[in-house]
Parts: sequence; C-alpha cells; structure tokens
Amino acid sequence: MRHYTLISLLLVVILSPGQSQPGGITESQLNLHNQLLPSPDSRWLFGITYSQRGHGPSLDIFDMDNKVLIRRLRTPGEYLPAGNWLGDQFFLYVYDGNQGNLWKVTPETNKLDAPLKIAIPTSFPKNRFILHKLIAGGKRLFLYEGFGHKLDPRSSSSEEIPGGIFSIEPSSGKIVGHFARSVHFARVIASPDGKWLYGMDSGQIHWSGPVRLLKLDSSNGAIVAERALERDVWFISLAKLPASAIPQGAVQTEPCEN
Repeated sequence: MRHYTLISLLLVVILSPGQSQPGGITESQLNLHNQLLPSPDSRWLFGITYSQRGHGPSLDIFDMDNKVLIRRLRTPGEYLPAGNWLGDQFFLYVYDGNQGNLWKVTPETNKLDAPLKIAIPTSFPKNRFILHKLIAGGKRLFLYEGFGHKLDPRSSSSEEIPGGIFSIEPSSGKIVGHFARSVHFARVIASPDGKWLYGMDSGQIHWSGPVRLLKLDSSNGAIVAERALERDVWFISLAKLPASAIPQGAVQTEPCEN
C-alpha cells in the first residue's frame, strides 16, 4: 500500500505543559469517535460515534472553551451517521435504508426533530448498507457513497450499483444534481470556496483500476482535469501550504514500508 498526501488537513490540539488531554475532555471520550469535526471558529467540537462501548450511534457536542461534553444526541436506529460544517452551520445525516435524513444541529439542540428527507433515486438498491459520506463546499452539501473499502458493496451484489456525487440544497434537502454517476469514489473533498471537488476514483473493485484523481466543477459535475494513478489504495486530504513546500515539476512516487 502507498500513502501519499496530495493535499493535507491537520488539526492540532495544543496542550498545556503536563496535560495528557485537553482539560476535562478525556482521551477515552475522544477515542470513541469515528469523526471529530471542529467548528470554523474552534469554539465547538462535534463528534460522530458509531456503536461502541455500549453507546451510539450518536452525535456528541464538546464545548472547547470549557473543555467539557455538553450534549449527546442519539441518532435514529442503528444506521451510521455522517456530518459536516457548512460555514458556521452543522448538518447531521443518516441514511435509513430507504431515504436520507438531514438535520441542522446547533450547540443548543436538545433533541433531533423531524428531519429533512432526501429522496435517493430509485436506481439505488434499497434496504442495504450504504456508507454515505457528507462533505460541504460553497453553499452546497455533497453526498456520496464510499467505495474501495473492505465492505465495498460491489463485492457481494449482483446488481449494478451506481456511483457519483449528489449535490444537496441544504435548506430543503433537495437533490439538485447527480455528478459523475459512473465513478465509484473512494474519497471526495471540496475546495474551501466550494468551486471544485477533488475525487479519488477507486476504479474496479479492490482498486484494480483504472484509478484516477479527478477535479470536478461543483456547479455541474463536469470533470475538468484528471490524472491516472498506479493501481493501489490512495488517500487525499486538504491543507494550505506555502509555495516553497509544493513540489515543482515531475513528482516521483515511492512505496512506503507496510
């Protein structure tokens, strides 16, 4: 397996001397979470937990000024939640086997009210496990099913499983676009301004190719650039880097030690 950081996001928690964790938030609390999502102003930390150690799935809300867990919101059923910040608003998503459910959550939210419903197209098989991932960019939310992992549904289904990315209107839950339907994305990230989507195309099952890094116009899903990659498992992330740290010219990849 090769690990390359094409674009990288680093969340740094600065601890006072002698601390093993930030204040009243214990390391065991943070370790329970499958996603940790800080607010843009770093005031809040929202943690999404699957079913672990007798609790979950849930959304935990941490007050980072006072370093305490202030709220735990149980999500419906045993389905795996996802979430992300769109500006200063946090959105929580759960697929229930038939349709998507979307909530806007604030630190003051005490319970999850009736969600906005996202009507997943009928071409997608119902009542099966779907690992949906939610990302945000510009004024839109984007939803996609992740492929290329150990539970890739293509390995156990005789049906054709569509891929692509849904563009979601956050105020209504309406799907306003379905981009790159034939592409089975392993990972997708959005540029900070939301103008571009960068996606890792896992290709055929088990990353057997062709594997590509794609750049899409987020307004219409048009693929504006692509780069073929070697057959392998690839990862992407996002960061602001000084120009001096960006490789110039041809880049030679090297395998890492497993």
